[in-house]
Amino acid sequence: MAANSKAATESFRELLYTAFPVAIAMQVGVDTFRENQVVLRAPIAPNKNVHGTGFAGSLYSVAALACWGLAHGWIERASQKVTLLIGRGEIEYNKPIRDEFTATASIDDNLIRDIFLDEVSLGKRAQVELMAVIASQSETTATFKGDFIVLEKGRNI
Repeated sequence: MAANSKAATESFRELLYTAFPVAIAMQVGVDTFRENQVVLRAPIAPNKNVHGTGFAGSLYSVAALACWGLAHGWIERASQKVTLLIGRGEIEYNKPIRDEFTATASIDDNLIRDIFLDEVSLGKRAQVELMAVIASQSETTATFKGDFIVLEKGRNI
């Protein structure tokens, strides 16, 4: 799916709210849900800390959800019925956020996606490293990297 269809975007937002109820409390919105890009948006009010700046846990969570959404979209379009998990994640905070922020997960190299999906379709343990950039007022404020995995078929969590 190349286009950012309203139906796909709304369906993904509903999935986020169902699968990750914290996304409701954080008021996460879906700006973009495309094959090679997911952009989530969150207001500062429900995501701030005692200093009035963006809560580190909220920034991490929105970025992880953006990356998860990117990989989930690939799996869904490939009609695979598997469980997608985050295996590892790390974030680097560069400056405080005082306003609404976005987390953008994207890839430029389709080969990364294709290799991941080939492993998923073969029932192997598949892993892909994804990155999300967190920005506020068009300025990068943090960078998230995480490994997202699908376990071998027949292996339970």
